[in-house]
Amino acid sequence: MMDKDMIFNKFGQYYFADDITFLMGIDIRFADHLAIRMKDRVVLETCTGGGFSTIAMAKYANHVYTVEIDGLRIKDAKRNAEIAGVEKKITFINNDILSKQVDKAIPVFFASLKSPLLQNKFPRHRVGNFIPQFS
Repeated sequence: MMDKDMIFNKFGQYYFADDITFLMGIDIRFADHLAIRMKDRVVLETCTGGGFSTIAMAKYANHVYTVEIDGLRIKDAKRNAEIAGVEKKITFINNDILSKQVDKAIPVFFASLKSPLLQNKFPRHRVGNFIPQFS
């Protein structure tokens, strides 16, 4: 386990983190700045990791669906969400984001993709429950 004070200073709470989730996790100041944009929305997140961004979004969003392929990461993210008191606003899905099971587990949602680089990566039609919109 990491030094608890380092975890607190980066994520704002004494969460569970290892070297990898600490390194990959987004600093609470930045995560919170991004998360406020999710206010009152239903959010789909991939690559949950330790759940630090998930927790930040859950503070503002109506609900967060988060998908992580690594079972150990999901376990830590769930414990961290409980510490933060937002576990009821998060659906954790331990699977590959491209699997049919994930498609069945999430509601239909819309996403606005602002990056011109991403426009070429997604088709202009419905892909499972994901309906891309470009602007």
